[in-house]
Amino acid sequence: MNVCPNPSLAKDKPKVSATGVTGLKGPGGVGWPRSLAETSLLFLSACLLISLVTWPWVAHLGSAVSTHWDVGLHAWKLNWNAQRILDGHWLVPSYHGNFYYPQAYTLALDDLFWVPSYFAALVLGLSHNAILTYNLTFLFFWALSSAFMYLLLRELDLGRASAVLGALAFCLLPYMASYYIEFNGELCFGIPLVLWLLLRFFKKPGLLIAILVAIAFWMQAVSALYYTTILGLTIPLVALPLLRERAELVRSLRFWLSSATSLVVVAGLSWLFLYPYLLLHNRMELERNVSEMALHSADALTYLRPCSGYVPHTATPWPILNIPAALTEAILWPGLVVVALALVYWYRFRWLPTPGDQALAGGGPAQVPLRWGRAVFLALFWAWCALATFTSPKIFGGDLGDTVLNVTILGVLGTSLAISLLPSHLSLRGRFVAGLTTAALLCFFISLGPNIRANGHQVLAQDWVVYFFSDAGVLGATRVLSRYAVLVLFALVVVAAIAFESLNLKRSVKLAALILALVFITLEADIAITNPYRPLTNYPDPALELFLSTQEPCTLMVLPIGNRILDSAHMLKVAGASPRRFLVNGWTGFQHVYAKHLSRLFSSGRWEGGLRVLGMLWPHPLIVVDREALGFFVHERGHKVSEQTLRQRTKLLFEDKAYAVFEPQYPPHPTLHYERRVRQDLLERAKAIHFWAREAGSDPQAPAWFYINDGVAARLALTPAWHEYNIKVVDPELCIPFNTLSLIVPPSSRRPLEVKDFHLVFK
Repeated sequence: MNVCPNPSLAKDKPKVSATGVTGLKGPGGVGWPRSLAETSLLFLSACLLISLVTWPWVAHLGSAVSTHWDVGLHAWKLNWNAQRILDGHWLVPSYHGNFYYPQAYTLALDDLFWVPSYFAALVLGLSHNAILTYNLTFLFFWALSSAFMYLLLRELDLGRASAVLGALAFCLLPYMASYYIEFNGELCFGIPLVLWLLLRFFKKPGLLIAILVAIAFWMQAVSALYYTTILGLTIPLVALPLLRERAELVRSLRFWLSSATSLVVVAGLSWLFLYPYLLLHNRMELERNVSEMALHSADALTYLRPCSGYVPHTATPWPILNIPAALTEAILWPGLVVVALALVYWYRFRWLPTPGDQALAGGGPAQVPLRWGRAVFLALFWAWCALATFTSPKIFGGDLGDTVLNVTILGVLGTSLAISLLPSHLSLRGRFVAGLTTAALLCFFISLGPNIRANGHQVLAQDWVVYFFSDAGVLGATRVLSRYAVLVLFALVVVAAIAFESLNLKRSVKLAALILALVFITLEADIAITNPYRPLTNYPDPALELFLSTQEPCTLMVLPIGNRILDSAHMLKVAGASPRRFLVNGWTGFQHVYAKHLSRLFSSGRWEGGLRVLGMLWPHPLIVVDREALGFFVHERGHKVSEQTLRQRTKLLFEDKAYAVFEPQYPPHPTLHYERRVRQDLLERAKAIHFWAREAGSDPQAPAWFYINDGVAARLALTPAWHEYNIKVVDPELCIPFNTLSLIVPPSSRRPLEVKDFHLVFK
């Protein structure tokens, strides 16, 4: 006989609906939310609370941004995509962004932000304010994660109060609040969205809901790749337990056809939009190595620290104990309310053996040793890490640490997976939570990075899980593995909401408890703003914008070059959204080879070599001087090329208080090898290459070969007189990162040549 130790569980036993779908009794059910206003009100509440915890951000929505170096990149990308959408490119992004010239597909060097860009296009079209576009889109999609979380929790048959608590708790996690500095850190809306639709699909499979699951996954994939990888690891671990609960679906042709259609849709959409990412990954070897991942990982005790690498201690639940652990970009501590409710969930829904009990409600006899085993493995892992942290890490490291910690990891994951799949009457909610638990544990161990550490740096063991997924290519493009903690926190919020639902409180008392919990959650999320909100210096500059518009198409290099904060800002301030303005500067998490080379040349004073390398680019290059920044770099950091140097060596075209624009002079000069470099899409659109050339000697005819990359496009006979040439471009072999167009004297001739007025003629 099975005994339920908690009387409140008896009325929460699974029940079978008329449709044969197993679920828990509750107001949400399998239907849609009772009112769109309900979700909309929740969304507006999230916007309000976000504004409170990030104050004074909301006071500067139209004028200022955080001083973090990624802001320029993210604001530029939103405005670039938004402008392209307004120009009529509704479906596919313009991947050849106007920075890191002459690199192709630069939009694919970072998250695509394509779904947020539609909202950004609406704001930009109405406001014509790039800063407001960035900030409002940021706020909208941050709050959107709470709306989808609310829908998921309602689908799990939770009442309004519990769903509101979970939705706002997820939105205001210290993790989310501490990522106010980076737009892409808040783009995890797809996690609750996909899981909500997936749960609906298993309740009532159909073609439409299957396609919606695929589209939702695609929406996350074309917005932020980190969270897409996390979601990709999560879906199988959640879907398999749900399928186990509804085993009759295995015999349903409709289920399999719908599932196959979903896979085809998501694969097709993802391939269409993410193909440039694969192209760059294969051509440029952009895969992250494990040593880089190790710099951006947590250790186990980081989850107990309410601070991050950017946010200092604001409040600590451990006033006496200073926990030495790695500081990550975001706070991984879930918050006191979430932790307390998660403990309530464990206590009320635990399946632990007690005297006289053979098996408890919701689990069979076989699950008891598995649950004990998972608890023991997890306790051993935490105890090992804690002992190493507060004693001597050397004793707990080496081969012994490798063996103990990795065996416990595999034990935790193995037992958790078995629990989620074993025959029992867990209900869809129970299966969902069981699968989500396994996914959260997997992401927890991935977040620790390739090296399991103590004291923030002492290696205890090599993380076999991370190495496995790295070798399989799953983690190849990810660097900040601590972001995988978001699923751990997501799972804790889900069980916290369920625990709140299980509390036997009167309606008025429960409402008061909800308000009190939200107050504590908001207070704990109220972080210290370490990157203040400030207007971008020298932006906008209408005079510079007007002048540069008269020079297009043109290649721009802004001095100083090579500083990620300045380069990121110049993407927005100088390049802007103009597709005919090609900026050499840029920032996407790494520095491009071409920009790095120019940075070394100009900063070290080798300005002649810098001008020569810059002069290889087409269209004609201009040098934009950020006057205040270059002055600082010259006087404080030893930058060897000053504005005065450029005034002596180049032609001044424009100047105001903030900027000066110079044109390098490239008169024809005798050479055996004339070369220009262009981006892939420009050469692809060109119908001809135009230039004037002559043989610099006195021969009546001197041979020369015109190359497009490694292929000979034409053989010419040059004379001492200038002659005009138009070389047709017919199916050239295109290259990444850039294409080389060159006029070369064959070795047998050695007669120098001269070239002028070189440009591409477009179709």
